[in-house]
Amino acid sequence: MPRRPPQSSLAAALAVLALGACSEAPQAEPALPPLPAGDALPPDVEGMLFGSPDACSNDDVCVSGVCYYGACGGLLSVDSRWMQERIAATLKDRVDRQPPLRERVVHDLGRVLRRKSAELPFRARVVVGLEVLGAADVLADALPDLPEPVAEIAAPSLARLGRAEGLAHTLALTESDALPTAVEALRALGESHLPDALLGLLRALGPSLDTEIQVAAVEALGALGDKRAIGPLVAYLRDAPDSLVVPVVRALRTLSGAALGADRDAWDAWVAKNPPPAAPPFTPREPSSEDDLGLPTP
Repeated sequence: MPRRPPQSSLAAALAVLALGACSEAPQAEPALPPLPAGDALPPDVEGMLFGSPDACSNDDVCVSGVCYYGACGGLLSVDSRWMQERIAATLKDRVDRQPPLRERVVHDLGRVLRRKSAELPFRARVVVGLEVLGAADVLADALPDLPEPVAEIAAPSLARLGRAEGLAHTLALTESDALPTAVEALRALGESHLPDALLGLLRALGPSLDTEIQVAAVEALGALGDKRAIGPLVAYLRDAPDSLVVPVVRALRTLSGAALGADRDAWDAWVAKNPPPAAPPFTPREPSSEDDLGLPTP
């Protein structure tokens, strides 16, 4: 191919696009802007963290990917967890391509998390960002000194990242009287893949517990991947309510590799022929005596 003379930036870009039609070579990503000096952050990263007052009508016009009440939202300015996670994922994609910038963002978020004068909602949102960025060391170092409302978010985050520092607190949260807190803690244990998470999940198989608790525990046992749960799940299948039969069978099939259905006798026979590792002794927990039964107050 003859050597081409120098071209303008636009012409060069068009040439690259044209070559892409006849070549499978990957195209280079556009150069990222250099890091600003001092503690400043690039404007797009600031927008992902703090949002922008500029009006928006849809998510696509915002660098954060979230249009929130007519303005571009930031990780520290939106209230909904799903929005925080979405923005944090966009932020991660941005800073992972520039490691010094990622280090600076993690450092700054860690400072906010530890700052006792910072409002609790801001510190809680920071936890979401640090989890998505995989900054487990920062979360682990801060956890012992966090106020309880923030620790309730940070401990499951650490568990989901597979860190044992968050395990004891997350196990305690599985027995919280607040149903959403207990369910999130159970699911975090399942994602942790930590062997010591098993006992807390088995204790949540109590047939008198709230159905959401039992569903979360069963699904988390399947996600945990610990084959010691097979025996307790087969035993639980005998008394499980109809609404939980499918989740239990799904978890058992995941753990055992057996292509069986809801036939209890078939699972008993499979266990007899393929004894799984023994589970630790456990007692299913009882529902709290303070649970609201919907009865009129005397």
